[in-house]
Amino acid sequence: IDIITREPPWGEGDTCLECGTKFTITYRRHHCRHCGRVLCKRCSVNELPIMKFNLQKPVRVCQLCNDVLTHGVAAAR
Repeated sequence: IDIITREPPWGEGDTCLECGTKFTITYRRHHCRHCGRVLCKRCSVNELPIMKFNLQKPVRVCQLCNDVLTHGVAAAR
């Protein structure tokens, strides 16, 4: 996952890919800006800059990408 070199397209879906929560009109979907997966608010609370995508302000990332970006691939296993 750390070999991603450009921003991925945002995924689509009706449920969070981490916890399975269904999205509604009031419970919105979010996207990890590193891997593009569709997530709920609770599963995408981390924010980091992603310098390789030229995203200098912190952006929403999932827990897996947070671990990869801050500690490397070994920490995400």
